[in-house]
Amino acid sequence: MLTSTGRVFTSAAATSKFPDKNQLGVPGVTWTKRPKGPFDMPHELTSLKGFQIQQIAAGDAHTILLDKEGRLFSFGDNSTGQLGFDYASEPIEVPSLVGMRSFYKDNIMAKCVSIAAGGRNSYFIMEAQDRKNPHRDIALTDVFSCGTGASGGLGTGRWSHAQNKPQRIPTLSGLSECMCSCLHKIYLSLLTSV
Repeated sequence: MLTSTGRVFTSAAATSKFPDKNQLGVPGVTWTKRPKGPFDMPHELTSLKGFQIQQIAAGDAHTILLDKEGRLFSFGDNSTGQLGFDYASEPIEVPSLVGMRSFYKDNIMAKCVSIAAGGRNSYFIMEAQDRKNPHRDIALTDVFSCGTGASGGLGTGRWSHAQNKPQRIPTLSGLSECMCSCLHKIYLSLLTSV
């Protein structure tokens, strides 16, 4: 849940394994070590103080967040690389910053403008500009994905069981024209439904 000031709250209901993949983003919260009260009560992600979150996307057991400055945070299950980090057998317990170097090399300035997630996949729309030519009027828009691609759901043209480094989706990337955010959501909803 996202407030109008950019604060994030999470909640989940499950069996005795709740939350078995740290998908709440709250350190130490388990079925046996939860605050008193209903088990599905919202928990604020206090580790995000100072960051104004503007978008949330959640998969089966992972969450990605986008702040006002275009920074990405992710937490929860990372067994197929869906958080944008190297594979981890243990879930990532708190929101962790996903570095822009995961997307581009040194000569590219980039920020994330939109996110989506579904199942064990994550999708990112990035606006990028070449540092060597910063006065160029038009920035490139690229779409990246990471997670499980065994059924082709990553859209990268590679059928991999796990993709932990965000990869460009060739048919949606490198566009110099501007796509409205509505179109971004349509593309991403199509990808997450695969």
